[in-house]
Amino acid sequence: MHIEEQQRVLRSARIDPQITPETIERELAGYAIADKIVVPSRHVQQSFLSKGFSPEKIVLNQYGVNPAKFQPPSGQENIIKEFDVINTGTWCRRKGSDQLAKVVLEDLGLRLLHVGPVGDLELPSHSRFQHHPSVAQNELPKYYSKASVFALPSHEEGLAMIQAQALACGLPIVGSHNSGAADLAECLGIGSPRIQVVSPDSSDELGEAIVRALDWSKSDKNVTEKIDLEKISWKTYGDRYVRFLAEARIGAS
Repeated sequence: MHIEEQQRVLRSARIDPQITPETIERELAGYAIADKIVVPSRHVQQSFLSKGFSPEKIVLNQYGVNPAKFQPPSGQENIIKEFDVINTGTWCRRKGSDQLAKVVLEDLGLRLLHVGPVGDLELPSHSRFQHHPSVAQNELPKYYSKASVFALPSHEEGLAMIQAQALACGLPIVGSHNSGAADLAECLGIGSPRIQVVSPDSSDELGEAIVRALDWSKSDKNVTEKIDLEKISWKTYGDRYVRFLAEARIGAS
């Protein structure tokens, strides 16, 4: 997000450490120097437009996933999952990990798996929670296959690539307005309950969305409703970038 909007979000959510004045100054100087600014999602794009940037300067190119590495496990459609919800990435306030733990473990009484490093929050001490340290990217599908739903109620992100990974592995996802989940839904042409977008500050919305996603994961649609992963592949991302560079060269000539 635009650095000043990112700072506003962090302050509003009372998340520390916040961005230093020196970092903000350097980032703003970079915006001024650049001919174009490439952003990964519409909410990030809007954070620049709301600051008065010209739409021609802000180029939208959503991040992707490698369908060859991330795909649904074969022959495991009827296997009982060890966990209801999985979350990957850093366990921290910025990603809404505290809210996720409360909703999944306390409000809904479900099982939660986290895979990744630990940031500014302590891990829950709960019988229905399990943590696994960071693993190599090519090992993540093994962990996605252990759960029914992926959830990421981030306060602030660009576009969290782990959401695309989970989708590619066959999981429905619940993401916040500031996680980039809406862009994935638009790119793929699919919506609720397979991709649900919630407020990063609403435990009620998060809980209701997780329940809907769990219901979907137990239905036949989780096997029959296929998605075109090429729409969110890194190849597609690269092709868009090549077109953008070609157009920029033509515009500059």
